[in-house]
Parts: sequence; C-alpha cells; structure tokens
Amino acid sequence: MAEDNFAGFNDHINNLKSTDEQKALLQELMKTLQNMPGVPDEQKESMLKNALEGNEDAMQAMAGSAGQNTGLPMEEAGNLNAELAILLSLITVLALILGFIVFKLYNNRTRRQRIKEEKQIRKELKKQN
Repeated sequence: MAEDNFAGFNDHINNLKSTDEQKALLQELMKTLQNMPGVPDEQKESMLKNALEGNEDAMQAMAGSAGQNTGLPMEEAGNLNAELAILLSLITVLALILGFIVFKLYNNRTRRQRIKEEKQIRKELKKQN
C-alpha cells in the first residue's frame, strides 16, 4: 500500500511545474521517508502531501515528531548530549595532564644531559690547567 502511494507521489513530483532543484529535493525527501524506520506509513504519506503542498509549518511539526522516535525517552536523549560533553571534557583534561607530565619528563632529561655535559667540560678544563 505504501509503495503504491510513494509511486504516485513520484509521478506527481515529476509533473510539478517547479524547478529541477525543487523536484530533486522532493525526490530526496521521498527516498528518505521510505527508509525511515519507526515512522508509520500514514505519517510518511502526510509528510509527503504537506511537502507537495508547500505547508512548511505542518512539515516542521511532523519532522519534529518523527525525530522523537529514537527509542530513548526524551530525558535520556537530552542527557546523552550532556554525558558526551562531560566525557569529552574529561578526555581533554586527561590529555592535558599527560602532556604536562611528558613535558616535565623531557625538560628533566634535557637538564640532566646539560648538567652532565657541563661537568665533563669542567673536568676537561681542569686537566688542561
């Protein structure tokens, strides 16, 4: 049933008196809607009808309700972004701490080598005097 309706929409899109870009966008919308899991066929059909009629307010409302079908409750979906931000900030802090430790180790090593070379130069100078 839904496939027949989508074929009808495709014919209707091709018969529109609009630009090729608009037709391409509508065909892309149709393909996207066909591949959307969890959205009922009736809702997909009404979204396509609204797109063909140019009813932007209805399209935005439908897209908003279709975007809520993520399988997660709304609170968990919102917390996911916060958890990702916290995770990324913790990884950044750990990287900074690790970078600081590596920097200190490198400075300590180069300082020891410099002291060792200066000591060897002093010994050589003593032997020459």
